[in-house]
Amino acid sequence: MKAGRIKFADGSHMSIDFTNIAVWQRFAPFVAKSDAWKTFFSYPNGQSDNLGKRIRHTSLFQMARHVIAKGINGHFVECGCAGGHSTFMMASALKGSSRSSRLIIFDSFEGLSPLDNEDQTFVKGSTDVYGMRKAASKGGAFAVSLEEVAPFFTDFPFVEFYKGWVPDRFNEVENESFAFVNLDLDLYQPTLDSLEFFFPRLEKGGVMHIDDYNFTDWPGVKCAIDEYLSNKDYSLFYEIPLGGAFLVK
Repeated sequence: MKAGRIKFADGSHMSIDFTNIAVWQRFAPFVAKSDAWKTFFSYPNGQSDNLGKRIRHTSLFQMARHVIAKGINGHFVECGCAGGHSTFMMASALKGSSRSSRLIIFDSFEGLSPLDNEDQTFVKGSTDVYGMRKAASKGGAFAVSLEEVAPFFTDFPFVEFYKGWVPDRFNEVENESFAFVNLDLDLYQPTLDSLEFFFPRLEKGGVMHIDDYNFTDWPGVKCAIDEYLSNKDYSLFYEIPLGGAFLVK
């Protein structure tokens, strides 16, 4: 089997890896009962589907629910929301809970900033299968406007969008504390800037999800994480199979 596209009656379409469907069939009991699974497929602006994304997004949802259940104080944050799929997973986890937490979103909504040297130190033998390196070589790659994303969150009044380059607007929440932070920034410098700001403000037991950790397309993210954590104390660092990681303070 191979990747293909499904076209719906309204003319919209979704990319899907048919090999991954076979893999997930082995976990049918989990799929049937999983709110995370249902939420993943209910986002109306979902634009792609692959096994790695399913694992990261459903894990993100479950970890957010864990933080809520444990009553860890603080707001939820996402740095880098792109089309808003992971934002939707976090917002859905928060909706219906008794928490008064805000979900604060930082994104340029103008795509990626230019690459640094750390973003171009690619793993030997890796290939640019999806053309991401070529696309990211110029600033503004993968841009999705705020006007495209915001309408999908009208049912989530606790979601707040802060448009601007990371970390330009972080100072607006410098007196807050945080329970859950999702970093999906692709590049070294904004990832490092986000760590330096949010990790000290993360509550004990709070969680960070680093979406691009161990991705050969985005080596700067691993550089930033490994560099920052080299002299920090934390409870757990878990590398997710097929990319991504969770950091528990």
